[in-house]
Amino acid sequence: MNYFKKYLLLLISMFCSMKSFECFEEYYSFGLFDKYLIFHEGNDNEYYNAWIYNDEINKSSNEKSENLHSWASYLDQVYTIEDLDVFIYRKNPNSFKSTSAEMTWLQSRRKKTPKNSTKENLFVEYISYALRVEDFMKKNAYSTWGDELENVDTQKFSPLISEGVTKLNSSGIDTHFKERYAYQLIKLYRHSNQLQQVINIYQSVFTNSKTNIGYYAMDQYAGTINKLGRTAEANYLFSQVYTNCPSRRDLAYYSLKIRTETELNAAKALCKNKEEKMTLHFIKAIKTKALALEDMKAIYTGLGDHEYLRLIISHEIHKIENASPNYNNYDENSKDDQERKLLNNQVFTYTKDLLKFNEDILQSGNNDDFWKLSCAYLNYLNGNFSKCSDILSEIPNSDKNYFIQKQIIYCVNLISSKTRLTEEDENKIGQILFDLNEGKASYPELNYLSNYYHGEYNSVIQDVFNMIRNKSQNNKFKELIFSGNGISSEMYSSDPSISKIDSLLTDIEKCPETKIAQYAASCYFGRSNIQVSNFNDCRNALNELKATILMRNPETLDESIAILQTLPPKYLNAFKISGNAFEINIKNRNFEKFDRVEDKLPHQNRLEFAQKLLKLYNERNIGNNLLKLAFAYYNSSYYGLQWKSMAYYRTYDYPSGNDNMNITRDLFTNAINSGNLSNDELVYAHYMVAMCQLNNYTKNRKQEIPQYDEWSFNNYFNQMIYGGVYKSFDNIKQLKSTSAYMQIVKECKYFRYYIN
Repeated sequence: MNYFKKYLLLLISMFCSMKSFECFEEYYSFGLFDKYLIFHEGNDNEYYNAWIYNDEINKSSNEKSENLHSWASYLDQVYTIEDLDVFIYRKNPNSFKSTSAEMTWLQSRRKKTPKNSTKENLFVEYISYALRVEDFMKKNAYSTWGDELENVDTQKFSPLISEGVTKLNSSGIDTHFKERYAYQLIKLYRHSNQLQQVINIYQSVFTNSKTNIGYYAMDQYAGTINKLGRTAEANYLFSQVYTNCPSRRDLAYYSLKIRTETELNAAKALCKNKEEKMTLHFIKAIKTKALALEDMKAIYTGLGDHEYLRLIISHEIHKIENASPNYNNYDENSKDDQERKLLNNQVFTYTKDLLKFNEDILQSGNNDDFWKLSCAYLNYLNGNFSKCSDILSEIPNSDKNYFIQKQIIYCVNLISSKTRLTEEDENKIGQILFDLNEGKASYPELNYLSNYYHGEYNSVIQDVFNMIRNKSQNNKFKELIFSGNGISSEMYSSDPSISKIDSLLTDIEKCPETKIAQYAASCYFGRSNIQVSNFNDCRNALNELKATILMRNPETLDESIAILQTLPPKYLNAFKISGNAFEINIKNRNFEKFDRVEDKLPHQNRLEFAQKLLKLYNERNIGNNLLKLAFAYYNSSYYGLQWKSMAYYRTYDYPSGNDNMNITRDLFTNAINSGNLSNDELVYAHYMVAMCQLNNYTKNRKQEIPQYDEWSFNNYFNQMIYGGVYKSFDNIKQLKSTSAYMQIVKECKYFRYYIN
């Protein structure tokens, strides 16, 4: 294989950011050329707004909805859609009672007297048959997308087929019911491998049908003749289903296979007009693995500026957006990087070809703003930043959605065109993002452009942040706010060092407070109970974090308090510490119960709590103050109910936040050595030393003590004993006569195991 072919294949595979199966393709788009903006005027177009991935531009009608409306119309609107839904789409097909009982229920739901009651009788009889076919097919039919059964017991199908044939040939039914029974028979014949019968039924009933049920039958018929090798005819019929039957559009899309120019021309030879021929080009072009430029040229020649053409070029732009590799740290000697460089050249070449096609359309006299937007964006992707800017300036601001798209392109083009952004540039970009998001700041998507239901989102903010971060000139604060992360998911969860926080506080003074920096800072530092709108808020947030981390060591409490005293009330009161952290308590802490009553308990803020800690620390040689201080630090850890005093989050799956127990262990040890404790208090202190050692051991092993079976528990526990984790328990055994000893025996399973 020559190099060009090799890298063309690489290019196509790169365009296919998807999972690929024999029949299904998934394509998730993360692009700035946003279909929800550029195709907003086509929302009511039933035929062509079907850019097939994720339902594309509009929601297609589903088969159930089409079927219900068809029946409502046929029955002269005597019944509501809701009542027909209940009657037809039962959870259990076997719930159908006798015909007379079902008729009684149906007639009780009439909105008006029917013109022809015979329709009701035929309807009830048909639904009885259709439900039995449905139930039978669930148990005996193969998956249309799976492996077909080679040996089918056709006798199983015979009773239902015979009944259907009798109904179909009955002189008492009209075309509506003939099509319904014929469709059920086609399914039965196809799944029993009686393919010629499928052909016979379809050709005798559906040849000139334009109904929805006719297109359902056409889909089945096309699949049948495709299996028989009549590929061209099958592809043509699938294109007709695609165009005319929204609920079967996705199935027709996946079923239609055009692999070569010969196959395309063979299907086109069956088309009745240019539009049908161009439909084949369109479906072929929007296949995920296609490069569609030649199809676009054919459509433009055949139909001019058709919506097909706009959909395809938008699809191709998304492919390019998702294909371009990132060349940070490119290595000339790396085979992979050399291939990536060649791949990038192919993407660049294809971008230029698309741009030339777009420019030809504009130069032909078509000045539609859509083609200006796509041309501007292709110029941006091609690195023609000045040309992109010129084209954007020609687009008026009268259309709201086009204006949004124009502003998005303007932002990324401006950033890419500069080696370093000026404050004026950053203010422009920030104001645009605020305006597009109605004065708010959100990441990564603009609020009203996100579409998580379809597995995708508009990545405007993400892309803009990444581009600006790359131009941050080694400013740690700027890198932080443009990282796309948030303080809760990053800083609060990682317990940053004091030196890191100090470096951020230093760099914030070197970072201009532009509009885009304010936007990014609001995204990064914002949380539900504190609104961050400027850099001073950011300083307060960083200082509050620094003070909280300093609280974790009693020797730096005075420094922590000094910082907390400078903070506005909204920061001091953002985190309430509920309950009594100074209580001497060895009982197992029930977090779920505490969470339920937490709001009803007395509470204090971090400054008040830190001041009480410092007072105890300064008076630690008095009585049992050191023991109280040690319990306060334990209760403020991951393992205590007052964990919010020195941390911001607590997971239930693994230790997190303030989970280092060394300082707390040392406080309990110092309390033991102080000589100020009673025997009961000594028991408590020795026990808590063991608990601190246990917590450190299980955290480092990343495994809690197994509780699910006796052998695992014993094995793990013995490992801890041999590792010296529970040496403090030996000291407790010397104080058996205390009430505290009996309490620990009662409360602690581990201690009972140890002494026995």
